[in-house]
Amino acid sequence: MTSEVSPPILVPTLGYLGLTERLIEVDWKTVTARGPCVIVAPRSPAWRGGLRSGDFVVSINGMTYDAFHSTLPAAGTIFTIVAWRQPLGEFTVLGRVAAIPTPSSESSSALPAKPSGRPVIRKERPLFVQGYISKHPDLMALDTRLLSLLLNHEGAKGIYPKRITLARSLRCSLSTLDRSMRRCKQVGLLRIESGKSRRRSNRYFVTWPLDHPRSSGWYG
Repeated sequence: MTSEVSPPILVPTLGYLGLTERLIEVDWKTVTARGPCVIVAPRSPAWRGGLRSGDFVVSINGMTYDAFHSTLPAAGTIFTIVAWRQPLGEFTVLGRVAAIPTPSSESSSALPAKPSGRPVIRKERPLFVQGYISKHPDLMALDTRLLSLLLNHEGAKGIYPKRITLARSLRCSLSTLDRSMRRCKQVGLLRIESGKSRRRSNRYFVTWPLDHPRSSGWYG
């Protein structure tokens, strides 16, 4: 009598578009009329399709932004995003949902962290997100999303959510989150103060690198 071997159960790979809802310094009238303003991770599926940070998402596959992300399809699914951009107006981008990117190498974790500089102030956030970290050659898409998320989560006392909360928001594991934090620290964009002694979550400072003009204040 031969025993039958059950076929392996295939678990769909969690999808990834590369979009983070922008919650600071946004034209809320346009948000109400069109949909959420987004930050687009460089080289992500949405970015390759033509979407850019500052665009407003009207719908994704016929659903609202929130409805699509609450039931995110598996990697490989075709997506159609209807977006709005000033002064272009409404336009459509196409592509395929990708798997969540993972670091290709652990070798960077051994590099020393660069000294961080001055924290990014509120009025600098659009320039920091869209003009600096989105084009940084040493950052991955997840790193850009992490720094944007930390800026959006800033509280009255600068206390941010716990690591597990950040990981859930970014749809990644704690180990992947830690690798992203290390990369951000290595290029001088993140400073962390432990909150364990006060029974609080860690406090994060998103900063300009120490050698950046805006960190020393001698910019135009």
